Amino acid sequence: MEILFRVWKSHAHVDEWESHNPWRILSELYARLAGLVILHWMLLTEWHRFPDRSLFKAARLLQKLAIPLALFLRQGKELREIISLVRECFRTCRVNKRRGKPATFQRLLASEGLN
Repeated sequence: MEILFRVWKSHAHVDEWESHNPWRILSELYARLAGLVILHWMLLTEWHRFPDRSLFKAARLLQKLAIPLALFLRQGKELREIISLVRECFRTCRVNKRRGKPATFQRLLASEGLN
């Protein structure tokens, strides 16, 4: 639990806000937590297919896409279309392959003979 909150604080800045109005702070906090729930849901449902993808890069990408995705929802685009768009974007979030000290996904793929 502590690691989750530390990640939320460092990457999603749930402990920072723009206003001094308590209601505004509460709405910012709810918006950030809702975004984190969507992020975690997307990562959990899609990530098992892509062992060579970087979770950190995907999280940053989804943060950058938050406003365009919200606008798509507002325009009445179906959630299916938005999820397929995010899937396409996930393809760019690759972990850099390392020769000297291979990443875990490289070791797993090598053990399966899938290099």
